[in-house]
Amino acid sequence: MNENENEILKEISDLKDAYFNLLSSLFRLSEAISFKFSLEEIFLIALELLNSAKPYYYGAIFMSAGDSYELKYSMGDSANQKRIRDLSAELFPWVLTGQKKVSVLPDFDERTGAELGSTILIPLLSKEKPLGIISLLSKSSAEVYLKQDLELFSIIGNQTAVAIHNALLYQTMEEKNRELGNLKNYQDNILENIENAILVTDLSGKITTFNRSAEKLFGFTHEKALSQSFRTVFPGKGGESLGIALKNASDLQHTEVIEVEFYAQLKPIPLEITVSPLIEIGSGISGFIISCRNLSQSREIERLREIDRIKSELISNVSHELRTPLTSIKAYAETMINMIDNGESETITERDFLSVIDSETERLTGLIDELLTLSQLESKRVKLKLEEFEVGALIHEVEVLVRELIKKREITFSFGIRESVTIKSDREKIKQILVNLVSNAVKYNKEKGKIKVTLRKVGGECMIKVADTGIGIPRDAKEKIFNRFFRVDSSMTYEISGTGLGLSICKDLAEFCRGRISFSSRLGYGSVFKLFLPLEQ
Repeated sequence: MNENENEILKEISDLKDAYFNLLSSLFRLSEAISFKFSLEEIFLIALELLNSAKPYYYGAIFMSAGDSYELKYSMGDSANQKRIRDLSAELFPWVLTGQKKVSVLPDFDERTGAELGSTILIPLLSKEKPLGIISLLSKSSAEVYLKQDLELFSIIGNQTAVAIHNALLYQTMEEKNRELGNLKNYQDNILENIENAILVTDLSGKITTFNRSAEKLFGFTHEKALSQSFRTVFPGKGGESLGIALKNASDLQHTEVIEVEFYAQLKPIPLEITVSPLIEIGSGISGFIISCRNLSQSREIERLREIDRIKSELISNVSHELRTPLTSIKAYAETMINMIDNGESETITERDFLSVIDSETERLTGLIDELLTLSQLESKRVKLKLEEFEVGALIHEVEVLVRELIKKREITFSFGIRESVTIKSDREKIKQILVNLVSNAVKYNKEKGKIKVTLRKVGGECMIKVADTGIGIPRDAKEKIFNRFFRVDSSMTYEISGTGLGLSICKDLAEFCRGRISFSSRLGYGSVFKLFLPLEQ
């Protein structure tokens, strides 16, 4: 083998090595596109690959930053950095916005004009959008670079641009993930520390989220509650009501608000439950958000406010009601004393005065009895004393107690007792209710009016109806008629004494005896009150 053949073989071997080196570098760059998300690593691989293809003495990668270009990575003697920056200001805009191809330009010494080599500019384009540019300073003249060299530079530039684009997307994705992670952490902190118990379920009602307040309220751990049906947490009627609310929220696609009682350790807890559909964009309803607010504290505050209001009204009403009979008693007593002192006493006048004193004293006694009953009901000190008794006989007793008042106002009193009814309940409390109802029927009746009391069985209850032909109840007062201290403010009731406690006490006593009271009324025509009591306790 002669010398020429050896040189040819050597050239072929060198080309083969260069080819494999190039393939290896291209593989590294391809790998970087797929698996590397570090910009610095991508820059290094790109510059090394270019140096393997055509050696240079300084290389740099610039990235677009608005209207300027920032140097991000370089290889070679840093003394060339200023020179390559100066070139960027003049040539980069021309390359990126003009030719958009690899450019090889002669590089001359500004002082002597001697050719130093060449400047190679490789645009980095992603979908025709300029990302940056690779700038190389080579000692080879521009004529050395062939078409295939430029095509290779273009391939490397395109692959580098793809890798950079992917890395930038990855960085953006990481930032978004961090933001999402921070947002999730923020939401989790709110969810875990919010006072309301929060549950999230899927469409089938299985729990997917169960916050810390829910754990405390329902006595389930987060792990135990997950994948369980909401009915596991809300058994019985609470679960039934919640199931209806979930269905309504799903069908109507709006928020449902209900109130239920949840029993924790046999203690009822009033809950306000808000059910909202969980809607995913493009997918519709995917589940439900259930927020449970404990009403115990707010109801206690309302109760205390109501007590304050009752106390204020009590002081006002009682002071007025006590002042009137006491003034009468004092006046008549002083008059009698003066008459006796002056020898002017007459038996008839004394009897009239004593009658007034007696009635006013009776009025005070009734007021005190009402206050005592109210106090006992408020403090839960009332006890149910059960006994069997015939209701018709009790109604006759009540009629005897109010007979004088009935005669005085010339009221016609009648009974409508169809059958003998015996119940087992608290006789004295039922008597107190009936005395109050019949007394009201007398007081608020018209002169020479009528009262009819009827008794009959209705289903499993005993119904006592007290109907009168009195002044009736205005429509705007009907909702308040059982409120404590409420009295109809009317010219027809102005002269009728009362504390506004009677009907309220009747309602409380009826419910205490497992009964109920209802009424109907027509202004100017009279009222009908019905007392329902269970036949069996």
